Amino acid sequence: RFQGSRYVIWRDNEGAWRVLDDACAHRLAPLSEGRIDRETGSIECAYHGWQFEGCGSCSRIPQALHDAFTPEHLSSPAINALAAMGNRFSSSRRNSQSN
Repeated sequence: RFQGSRYVIWRDNEGAWRVLDDACAHRLAPLSEGRIDRETGSIECAYHGWQFEGCGSCSRIPQALHDAFTPEHLSSPAINALAAMGNRFSSSRRNSQSN
């Protein structure tokens, strides 16, 4: 929890810190209770397995039929994260996306 909001923080496969709101876009389950998919570097919701990239875009919905639905329009707000001098800081500016 930071300034009244909940976030999930992890390192992706390139070692970059990633920060998202701690709520899955599907059912608002806490993403912090999920896991990191080490093949993709995405965070996976423990509830239904939806995956989100570090930029916040939904990259996988296991229950969706491949041709019937594409998850690109779903997202979880991403926050710019900085790692400096061994401390983790989050800027107040959110990533902007044109989806």
